[in-house]
Amino acid sequence: MLEPLRPGAKKNWFKGFIQSSHTLKQDDFEALKKAFEEALRVEQALLGQ
Repeated sequence: MLEPLRPGAKKNWFKGFIQSSHTLKQDDFEALKKAFEEALRVEQALLGQ
């Protein structure tokens, strides 16, 4: 398990690390949004909507 080696350190230190290393910047969000919208358009076209 992910536990600290430093005496007195919080046992859940990795949660903050993971959260900060997985944050989205505006550019990331825009790229994901664009990909999602395109996939939705393709799916709707295939379904004839």
